[in-house]
Amino acid sequence: MSEISSRNWSTFWVILIVVLVGIGLVLFVRDPLVPIWLSILGLIISVTSVVWFAIILKRHRASQRVVPRFVTLGSFNRPDVKEAICANIRANLSLHGDGLAVVGGKKDALLVKWVIDNDYVPKEVLERVVHESICNIGREMFEWHRANPIGNKLDHALSPEALGYAMRWGVLSPEERASIRFDHGETPEKYIQSSTGLFEKVMRQLRDGTAFLDLSWLGLGDDSDICHHCYH
Repeated sequence: MSEISSRNWSTFWVILIVVLVGIGLVLFVRDPLVPIWLSILGLIISVTSVVWFAIILKRHRASQRVVPRFVTLGSFNRPDVKEAICANIRANLSLHGDGLAVVGGKKDALLVKWVIDNDYVPKEVLERVVHESICNIGREMFEWHRANPIGNKLDHALSPEALGYAMRWGVLSPEERASIRFDHGETPEKYIQSSTGLFEKVMRQLRDGTAFLDLSWLGLGDDSDICHHCYH
């Protein structure tokens, strides 16, 4: 699917809504030749279009609030700010299930997306941070298993793929790999194979701004107003 810039997407919605409002207003103008039900339909279209536009505008403004305050405080190019963002990713990136990446709340994810979209942190630096973070998560999966090899089965780990990724990149020593207790006919090669594409999947979620857990279905409210590690 081709990516559409947020500006073009917003323009599309504005044009569409203006057209719908125009149609609604035209239909709402009472004319003897226009049936009453068509006038009522025009009124509904008009009101719906205005409400629709208000919702989209609110969401757009909410997304703009994720722009870090340091951009307007003259500290945009400070190395310590950039390093703080990288440190935030290292400290908070987690993997769940089949490569589901999480960097915190919704605003945390949107902040990382902003960093990527604006090339605020060099691409190679950010990719190295993500690579090292996945390796560290893989190491954590191994340490979790080593603490109780019988009870902590690898296929029940939060991210078996991260363990395979760590194996792929030589994070575990030969002795450590030999100490792993595999079940159900599993092998190190199977875990390594399962990690294929993991890095690209994580980067894609970071670029899309989707690397967060949506807790709204629990009735806890919209996480967009909660920022655990943002810099603003």
